[in-house]
Amino acid sequence: MTAVWTIDFDPSAARFGNGQLHHTGDMCEVDRVFRGVRFDMIHINGLLGFGVDTQESVCAMITACHQALQPSGYLMLGWDSDRTPDPTHNEGITSRFEHTGFLDAPARHTVTGIEGHDHVFDWFRALDQ
Repeated sequence: MTAVWTIDFDPSAARFGNGQLHHTGDMCEVDRVFRGVRFDMIHINGLLGFGVDTQESVCAMITACHQALQPSGYLMLGWDSDRTPDPTHNEGITSRFEHTGFLDAPARHTVTGIEGHDHVFDWFRALDQ
């Protein structure tokens, strides 16, 4: 069985979430928002450069995600190359995660958007700490 939990800091976005499994909160505190839940996978798309903008907030989000994941759990980051630095060069990420593929998906997949900017999907697996 698969359960999909959703989170958004804006309470009005709850209608787009997954019903009873949706929580209102800050992704930088995902380990506290979903206290007691350990995830197999966390999928983050469109937060880097759009709310999680500073090195400190990226570090807080990555630390919280690492805490919320099962050992060797997966993190997928979707980000725009014109909005944020490459997460594979971020020591806070590389010290906690291995950049690796997931099932048949490569470690990195890039899609060129309608305005010519690349949207990148990176897969990471949590390192045991």
